[in-house]
Order: sequence, then structure tokens, then C-alpha cells
Amino acid sequence: MHSFSRRRKILGLKATAITGEGLLDRFDVAILRRHRITIASLNFHGIYMYFADSAFRALHEDDRTLVRIDGMSVIMLARLARARLHREHRIAWIDLLPHLMARAAIAPWRVFYLGAEPKTFEVGLRKLRAMYPAVSITGSHGFFSMTAAGIANQQTVARINAWCPDILLVGMGMGRQERWILENRDRLEVPVVAVCGACIEYFAGSVSTAPRWLGPLGLEWVYRLLSDPPRFAWRYLVEPWLTVGLLVRANVSALAQRLRSARATES
Repeated sequence: MHSFSRRRKILGLKATAITGEGLLDRFDVAILRRHRITIASLNFHGIYMYFADSAFRALHEDDRTLVRIDGMSVIMLARLARARLHREHRIAWIDLLPHLMARAAIAPWRVFYLGAEPKTFEVGLRKLRAMYPAVSITGSHGFFSMTAAGIANQQTVARINAWCPDILLVGMGMGRQERWILENRDRLEVPVVAVCGACIEYFAGSVSTAPRWLGPLGLEWVYRLLSDPPRFAWRYLVEPWLTVGLLVRANVSALAQRLRSARATES
């Protein structure tokens, strides 16, 4: 069993230096002990969301949340901040899911997937079941009213709990999935709740999968941009500049606060 890696701050944001295998070990312990943990995700878009979305930020800062790194840009920023992170600490769901399913088949673990539009969800779930017939996996699409006290949301939570999953994968896109987890996780009787973005869309074939060798090079974004410019132009051509500005402002403010505190202590 791998040792659990340390949480650290990367330019003020929480992340955990952990490999894919180490993350699955964390799943194993939580499920065995019936401890509840949440697995969040941080990439460059996630850094922007951290500053722009209060629910996203609250979930990431919660002590029960482990923040995995899902982007080489975060690894590069960490290196600039002199943190010892490497390529193996970048964990993409499209790469992790086959290993998760292999463990789920042996353990065995029950998996519930929540997310995607109805048709994509049905196709993706059917393909996952065909690929991993030994895994107990079910789920529901993510197109329902997220109002916490609403009937649709209450029915969704009840259905998840009734199925007694060991792992709940929530793939609704950054912002929406974090808000849903934050508002509902105290009612979810699931040891591991993990955000997974558009994971099932890749298996359904509705989203083109970049060659896996591009990820470790930090170039997967180029493939995504070229494959769907209307969807990704803002995220990859405009948002990064806004994110850099937000990071600089946040870290300058933090430095100024530390300096004021130090002067107050000296006086």
C-alpha cells in the first residue's frame, strides 16, 4: 500500500501530490473503513473556477476534500513555486478509469455514475458495462433540476443511496458538479464521491479523445481546441490570461498580508 501523499499549496491553492495508484489506494481505505472523502480536480481551468465560483472554492478548501491534479499546467506552476511534483502526479480520468474498473472488479466495488445528457449517458454506460462486465455499475444522467430541496434532486439522492455504491462519480462539468456535491454530500451515504468531468462522454464517443501521449507533454489542450474551437476557444485562448492575473493578484495580496502581520509582530 502506498503512503498517502501530503497536501500542499500551489500558489495558494490546495492540491495533493499523489499518483493514480496512490489515489486508488485512498479509495480502498475509505471504502474499507466506510470513511467519506471527496475527490476534487484542479487544472488550469479549475484555477480560474477557484477564484470565480464560491462553491467550487468551498469544496476545494474543505478538509474532507482531496484535490487531485488534472493538468500539466498545474505541475508546471508547482515547479515554478519549487514544489516537487512530476508527470506521474497528473491524473486524468480517461487514464484512471480503466485501473479503477480493474480494482472494482476484484474488490468488488459498486460504482454509480451521475452526469452527461440522457442519450450520451445511456451510450456511455452501455459501453462501460460491455468493457467491464465484472463491475457492478449503474447511474443516471445529469440533466435534472439541481435545487437541493427540489423533488428531482431528492429523488436522485435517494436513488444513489438505495443502490449503496462504494464510489459515486459525478460528471457534470466544472462548477455544476462541485456545487451539487457541496450541497448534497452530507446526505449521500457513499464513501468516495469524485468529480470526473466529461469522462463518460469520451467512452460514449461524443467527445473526441486526444492521443494519450499529448497529456504528459502538456499539449492535450491543443487537440481539444482544434477539435472543437467554439467550445474551447474562450477556455484556452482567453481564460488563461485572466487566470494569470487572478493568481498574481491573489499572491501579491497574500504577500502583503504576511508583511503586515510580520511588522505588527515586530512592533
